[in-house]
Amino acid sequence: SGSLSDISEVKELELAARQSEDRYRAVFEHAKDGIVIREAGNRSIVDINDVFARRLGYTKDELIGQQVQGFSSPHGNETVDRPWDEIEPEGAQSVERIHYAKDGTAIPVEITGNQFEFAGGEYIVSFVRDISARVEAINALAVSEKRFRDFAEADSDRFWETDESHRYTFMSASSGAMKRPSDQLIGGRPWGVPSHQHSVEDDRAIRQAFESQVAFRNLRYVGTTPDGDNQHLYLSAVPYFDDDGEFAGFRGSTTDETQEVLARQQATKAEKLFLDAIEYLTDSVSIYDADRRLVACNSQARRDFAEMEHLLAPGTSIEEILEGYSKYIIVQEPGEDPSEMRGATDRAFESGFSNSVVRYRDGRWMSINRYRTIDGGLFIYRTDITAQKLAEQELFESQNKMTELLARTSEGYWDIDTEAVTRDVNSAVCSILDRPREQIIGRSIFEFVDETSAQVLKEQLEQRAQGMTGPYEIDLSRPDGKNTTCLINATPIYDRDGTRTGSVGLLTDISAIKLTLSELEQAKFVAETANRAKSRFLASASHDLRQPLQSAALYVDLLKSLKDGPQRNEVVDKSLSSIAAATGILNALLDISKLDADLVEPKIVD
Repeated sequence: SGSLSDISEVKELELAARQSEDRYRAVFEHAKDGIVIREAGNRSIVDINDVFARRLGYTKDELIGQQVQGFSSPHGNETVDRPWDEIEPEGAQSVERIHYAKDGTAIPVEITGNQFEFAGGEYIVSFVRDISARVEAINALAVSEKRFRDFAEADSDRFWETDESHRYTFMSASSGAMKRPSDQLIGGRPWGVPSHQHSVEDDRAIRQAFESQVAFRNLRYVGTTPDGDNQHLYLSAVPYFDDDGEFAGFRGSTTDETQEVLARQQATKAEKLFLDAIEYLTDSVSIYDADRRLVACNSQARRDFAEMEHLLAPGTSIEEILEGYSKYIIVQEPGEDPSEMRGATDRAFESGFSNSVVRYRDGRWMSINRYRTIDGGLFIYRTDITAQKLAEQELFESQNKMTELLARTSEGYWDIDTEAVTRDVNSAVCSILDRPREQIIGRSIFEFVDETSAQVLKEQLEQRAQGMTGPYEIDLSRPDGKNTTCLINATPIYDRDGTRTGSVGLLTDISAIKLTLSELEQAKFVAETANRAKSRFLASASHDLRQPLQSAALYVDLLKSLKDGPQRNEVVDKSLSSIAAATGILNALLDISKLDADLVEPKIVD
């Protein structure tokens, strides 16, 4: 033979406990901020989430059980650790401090903490937010609670019978948690049992129920086990009568519901902890059940949706709330499908996750993350990303300006990585190389230079690796085999962590300038050669010029001593002849000068 017990309520309570655990774990695991739970006494870490561990470069096992000063300063300095102690037990407050990752990286954080009691212990929960970038919205604070354990099912019924004076005449054998021997109870009444240690109120209620001689059900009271532990029990019984119709006693059962009571207490405590936890989040949080009805939301959600607060009561359907969002909160962007919010919500219920970015009427931008919980409900987390959107807009405008500038400039722009592989070029570089952009991107810059320029380029890249900037000249090869001489002003580039990611160069085609300089050098050489020839000619001409002039001077001097006559006339003729010779030489010099000055056009004749 056996016994059957209705454990529907047990199952419902276990489901409620699991659902509450799921909600807690959803907040804990989906929080985008670090969460640390410490014992209030020795300050050692009890639990952390993955975000906190990953941010510091540790595993959970490396941090659980450690003191917080291990990452609050580079050397575990207690003075630096003091901010954790500044968080008072009464209420929550925030402090901004520096955490240090495993590799020594300093991370500015905002710490918000609060003290709570759980399972007879004092704990401090701290939410650690990375505030180093402030380009992305802060995504989360959450809380932690120890994992609930499944309560074992047990057959907790014991059957009994009493006589007309309400004394036990029969008691089934103990089973499950019913471990008190039957012979200790036979002959006694259900109330006033010393070994059960009922309260006065419980004894009074039990006695009244039995003395009423009418059926009763689920009369609850607290007793004790043989070990002295509290035991939550309830009685159900029906009266029975003898052949004469006289009251003969009760037949009934005693059921141990200790596990169910503990489950209810745990569920209530977890629910309260969960609701308290989401109150500390600076982002908006809402929870819906599998029937798409609101379970709870935090104060931030109520502040964000003040215009529709009348819709934020538990039990409101998500469809009503979405309609309120569209009516009071969200700006409908041009061309945006008004049913997109409902569609994103449906996708989360169906596939487990969805994300939307919307603009509120107060100008803020929000990222809405929706996570399906294990029980089929929905956890919605809204993060203010206004700063991120503004930064993205500024970056977009800056990139557009840079793209437009690079497209219009006559100078070439060449971006390479640390391996000298091309990442980007503008149209000017394509023109210089006489190649389309797709034939340049992804190829090494060394593929476009000859051996001489490759050596120069190698030396210059070594300088970039040392953080140096500077100009240099190289010849770039074209598909037709011709080279284009370019002047490159190059500089290294770095990421936000200071790591060099490559270098960029501005290229100027100086091949025309180089050709002009070559022509000028040639012209200079020709001019200098002609000038030297002219100098030699003038030196020779001056010697030839002096001879007739000197002869004329001698003849003139001779004329002074001669009288008129044939001899004098002969000297005069010779003087004129010398002057004529000198004049011819001077005229030749003048002709040469006119040629140099381009005043006459020479004619070459046979």
